[in-house]
Amino acid sequence: MNGVIAMSGLLLETPLTPEQRGYVETIYSSSEALLTITKDILDFSKIESGKMELEQEPVDLRVCIEDALDILAPKAAEKKLDIAYQMDDGIPARVVGDVTRLRQILVNLLSNGIKFTETGEVVVQVKLLAAHKPKDDECHLHFSVCDTGIGIPVDRLGRLFKPFTQADVSTTRYYGGTGLGLAISRRLVELMHGKMWVESVPQKGSTFHFTLPMRVAREVSIQHLQGRQPQLADLRLLVVDDNSTNCRILTLQTSKWGMLPRSTQSAAQALEWIKSGEAFDLAILDMQMPGMDGLMLAGEI
Repeated sequence: MNGVIAMSGLLLETPLTPEQRGYVETIYSSSEALLTITKDILDFSKIESGKMELEQEPVDLRVCIEDALDILAPKAAEKKLDIAYQMDDGIPARVVGDVTRLRQILVNLLSNGIKFTETGEVVVQVKLLAAHKPKDDECHLHFSVCDTGIGIPVDRLGRLFKPFTQADVSTTRYYGGTGLGLAISRRLVELMHGKMWVESVPQKGSTFHFTLPMRVAREVSIQHLQGRQPQLADLRLLVVDDNSTNCRILTLQTSKWGMLPRSTQSAAQALEWIKSGEAFDLAILDMQMPGMDGLMLAGEI
């Protein structure tokens, strides 16, 4: 399957007639779908037969989450959806676990969120369970993936984690999928001694939760900025994004670095601040905003 996908991908880069391009694109997308099904069935078979073995290696949680978001960023961009993540203070930078399987769980949940959401956002949050403050060598983490999609009726929630089953027979016809992703994700969480559940409101969205007990990694090699940063401290930052979640995350993160952020969901409001004499050293502007997008706002500034 990898060979078919690779060769059809290369073929798409050559001169083709519109009819030929349509055929090759069908081969490419069908091959990707079949490869996903094959991987899901193999994973599910391993879990069912007790052959699934989990690695125990140091995991940088931020890198793991960002890798999952990077994988699905193109799909989110196609649908003009915002994707983001937020981690609470106090969470260890590195924990011991299976980074491949943790990323697989996140990708499955994010992919579902993007698939069933037409407008809005899909957001990952990681919290430290209040009842389990980190000891020297362990912590309990609560992950959630929240979307603003179609939601799931209460009477169908029980079907979600059953293998080869989806919430509604029409779901497979309209959205595709094997009905294995959530079943595999829940089994993987259980193999990690955690638990998974879902909350949903029809037409408002769904939130998939899972908790994991994890050991804190002794060796710490950080790939991201932590705490106050001298080169950023006291810089005045303007954040303009029509998505309130993005505004909140950017404000929280940059504040931890010692910056002085001011955020708004309105491009017009940002211009008013500047015209009134308020000074900023740096601006983070959303490209996709109603009325005036980030590029237009940058030009006005």
